[in-house]
This record gives sequence, C-alpha cells and structure tokens, in this order.
Amino acid sequence: MDVIAEHTVLQDRYEIVRQLGRGGMGAVYLATDRRFGSTVALKQTLVTGEQLRKAFEREARLLNTLQHAAMPHVIDYFFEGEGQFLVMQFIPGEDLGHMLRSRPGPFEVPNVVLWLDELLDLLDYLHTHEPPIIHRDIKPENLKLTPRGKIILLDFGLAKGLAELGSATQSTASVIGYTPAYASLEQIRGLGTDARSDLYSLAATAYHLLTGQLPADALQRADAFVNGAPDPLRPIEFLNRKIPGRVAEVLHRALALKRDDRPPSARDLRMMLREACGDLLTSALGASAPIGFGLPTGSAGGLPTRPADADTQPATYPVPFSVQPPTVSGDPSLGGAAQAVSSGPGYSVPRTVPTPEPARASGGGLGLAAGIIGGVLFVVLVAASVVGVIGWQKGWFSGGGTVQPPSTGTGTTDQGMKPPPLSTGSETGGLPKTTNTGDGEGKPPPPPPPPVELRLTATASSVRDPIKTNSYSADMAVDGRRDTSWVEGGGGPGFGESIDVKLSSPKALRYIKVCPGFFKSAVTWRNNNRIAGATIVLSDGRRILASFADVETEQFVEVGGGAVTGFRIVIDEVYYGGDNLDTCISEIAVEVQ
Repeated sequence: MDVIAEHTVLQDRYEIVRQLGRGGMGAVYLATDRRFGSTVALKQTLVTGEQLRKAFEREARLLNTLQHAAMPHVIDYFFEGEGQFLVMQFIPGEDLGHMLRSRPGPFEVPNVVLWLDELLDLLDYLHTHEPPIIHRDIKPENLKLTPRGKIILLDFGLAKGLAELGSATQSTASVIGYTPAYASLEQIRGLGTDARSDLYSLAATAYHLLTGQLPADALQRADAFVNGAPDPLRPIEFLNRKIPGRVAEVLHRALALKRDDRPPSARDLRMMLREACGDLLTSALGASAPIGFGLPTGSAGGLPTRPADADTQPATYPVPFSVQPPTVSGDPSLGGAAQAVSSGPGYSVPRTVPTPEPARASGGGLGLAAGIIGGVLFVVLVAASVVGVIGWQKGWFSGGGTVQPPSTGTGTTDQGMKPPPLSTGSETGGLPKTTNTGDGEGKPPPPPPPPVELRLTATASSVRDPIKTNSYSADMAVDGRRDTSWVEGGGGPGFGESIDVKLSSPKALRYIKVCPGFFKSAVTWRNNNRIAGATIVLSDGRRILASFADVETEQFVEVGGGAVTGFRIVIDEVYYGGDNLDTCISEIAVEVQ
C-alpha cells in the first residue's frame, strides 16, 4: 500500500497533511477538512471483495452512532480506489505505550486508577450497546493521553459488533488479530470474545502501566497450569509496592484465565475498583484537574452515596464520585446565600454550629439549692447592668466621678480631659463607635456606603428552541436554580459554542462556579452532554483552560484575582449523554475576593 502524498485531496474535501502511523492492515493520516477547516484523522485500510466492502460500511455506520468522551467520534467514511477510509475526530497527545517507554519507571498509581475508572465507564457504554461492542485490542499503544489529561481509547478496527465479518454462524468468532500480552485465553484460542475479554485486556494493560513490565501472556500461563507449574504472572503488588493490596486483588481477579472467574461486567469491575481504591481516587482526581477540587471522605471506600430519593426515577448507572468544593461564604450572584458545605453530588446543607449542652448539677439537694441561688444572682446582676446603662445614657449619673466607656477612637485622653460622648450608633448599624478630633469632642464616623448587590447576566452564541414553556436561554444559567439550564443551540456536541457572563460591576474573582450538565435530575443529567473541557476568557484577556470531572455537582475554577467585568466560557470537550446530544450548563456563579 503506497503512502499518500502530502497535500493530496480526497473526496474533494480531505487534504492530507502527513502520515501519523502505519501497520500491516493500513495507515492513519492527519488531514484537514476543507469544508469546516478542522483537523481530522483518516484511517485507511484495504478492501478486497464486495462482502468486506459492505461489512466496512456497516461498521462505519455503527461507529458513527457511538459517542463517549473517552473515544474519538467517527465523522464520515468513504471509498477511494481499493482503499476504505474512516474519518475520525483527531485526538492530540501521546499514546501510553510511547510514554511508558520514555519514562524511567511505571506510571503513578493514582493516575492509572483514574484512567481505569474512565475507561471502565467507556467499556460499560460499549458493552451495553445494542448490539454490544467488544473492542478486543486494548493495550497501551491504543490509549492516548490528551494535553488536558483525558484518556482516550483508539483503534476500533478489531471491534466486534453489528459489523461482524462473516455470516451469522460466525458471530461469536474473533477477528484474527490481537496483541498476545494483553489478549485473553479465549481470544488467543479463537473461542469467541465477550465483554469479559475486554476486562482481561484492560487489566493486563494496567499491569504493564503500573509495573513497567509486560504481563505473562495467557497462553504461557495456561501451559504452566496444565503442567502443574506456578503461574508465571508475578503478583503485581510485588513489582510495585505502592499498589494497595485490595487494588492488586481486583486486578488479578480481572486477569483470571477462565472468563467465568472474572468480574461479570465493566460496571461491576468499576465498582469493585472504586471500593478498593479509597483515597487513591481522591489524589487522582485532585492531581488530574487544574481547578483544585478533591473528594470528600466518610463513606465506604471514600466515595459518598447518593440519597435513594434524590430523583423521581432512580439512577441506573454507577454513582459518580462527588467533588467537594472550597468553602464559600455566600454566592455573590445570588445575593449572598448562606454559607454551605457539600453533602454529596448536587446537594448542600447549611453550615451550623452545634450548641453545647448545659451543664447538669449533681449532688442532690445541695446542688439544686446552689443552682437556684446562682440563677437569682445572675438575674440580679443582669438587671443592675441594664439599669446602669440606661441611667448612664439618660444622664442619671451626671454628678462627680463620671463613668464613661473607653473611646474607640485613635486619640488619647488623660484625667484632665473629658472623654468624648458616646455615639448612639444609629449611623453605624447600632454599634457604638466614636472618633477623636483631638480637641476632646468626638464625632460619629460617616455612614458606610450601602452594599451593592452583584448581579450576573448572560448571553450565548446559540440557544436551543424552547419546548412548550421551558426556556433554555443563557439567563437560565445565572438564575440561581439548578433545575433550569442553558442549552446550546447547535444540536450537539456544541464544540466552539459559548456563553458570555457579565458582572453588574467590576470585581476581583476568586472562583467561577460551574454546574456542568442539566441538574434537573440524575436521569436528565446523564442523558444530556456535559462539559469536559472549556476555555474561559476573562474580560482582561486572560485565558484559563478548565477541565471538569464527569460528576453531578458544582465545580470551581480558580481565577486568582484581578478585577474583571465578565468572562466567556467556550465548549472544547464534552462527556456524551445517552439520549440527547445537547450540551448544557445548569448554573454559573462567582466568588469575589
């Protein structure tokens, strides 16, 4: 297969920039889509025969229906000469295989744990698709880490689904092609693959990433078992002492030779890994995102649980880990709400101070009598104090030996100078306060300016049309409600769409708070797209590249001060929803310095 020359234009649309990679079954090219001016990846393979041509077309159509943040989106397909081409979203970054070879040691455990969590969410999406999609070639070289720290699974050329090559009687057979160190025993022996085969490959990949050593392949391990020899797969925790024992146990279970001994699904493996990880997910999430959030602890495995009655329809997906925001004293965009702390994904409770229990007297009648006497004395003292203050203010004690409270001014007094009169406090919110002019005469300070309420307004590059009485305008993102949302009007995924937020007066911002997704309910949040990455452009020209975890709770982007009059949030990456392709933001607020 000849290399396609640079600047060659295919289909009067895709201009070749350079070749990205080449293998025995085809090549991948970087190209420019002349229609939109965007960068795409072209995957070329050879077609021989009408049956394979039709199978490729079915596969391309199937891949086009798949949308998930951890896999590239297939945009188009075409045939040219004897070649078949898939046009895919171009994913920048390096693959983990290349990165591993360039490192002095294995990857950090928290990072790998986070990648596994994201990839298991993708596998759950693929395996529960109708028909199920089995990738069958998961390995470090097919995992790419984007500049934003997102993990992406590439190369679905061996995927088994609707486009299974061959007749219906061959629907459980594997396409010949795999990488031995990461392939399950049933795939190597051609016994057919299912979701558990991908779990083996993912666990083998994790083994390599966490130890820097290739795992013993399944065929070698099976031969050892038959001959009564020890398993050549060395315990992962022996090769990397930083791996917790519970995490190692879960990974080795996924590496079982018999598929029935592995976790039954990606969802089950994901939950097992989360329970085993504990605080590892805390450090992983904190290290992977540049916006300073962490996970709360206090529940099993360090992961909070969602209230059973949180929605009218219970969620059918694994509960996401919650992000604990920094403590915020009020929300300027909402007129200064009460201080709150997070109590789970999407919920807040007022911060309260516990009232100490009153001391209980002991000692029988003597204690009771002492309590009564003490109470009477307390009442008498309070009454005397009240009478004294009132009398002093009324001038009842204006004779010699005048008693005055000390001045709060900056001047000084001596025994020969009359202290300044006490302010009534009417101009200062009821708090007595004076200033000393230096001549012995005090004056109340000028009243402070009334507080200015900070208001937010918003406009957007596009807005989805209303449905009945439900509006999805930009103002819905700054109305202080989570059951409303701005929804971009591009029909999804909304890359490049933006929302502009204006402040009623210039303010130095500490944080921008974003609720990524439609927070009306867990089902609504899951079914719509959520922002994964965004560029935030401040009115003073600063730019912030923000990454958001795929969790149903508010997330904070650190601004770092500097007075601004507004900002723009531009959608760069999204987590794809289940039914709807629109990208939503339920709420945007700010915290000022």
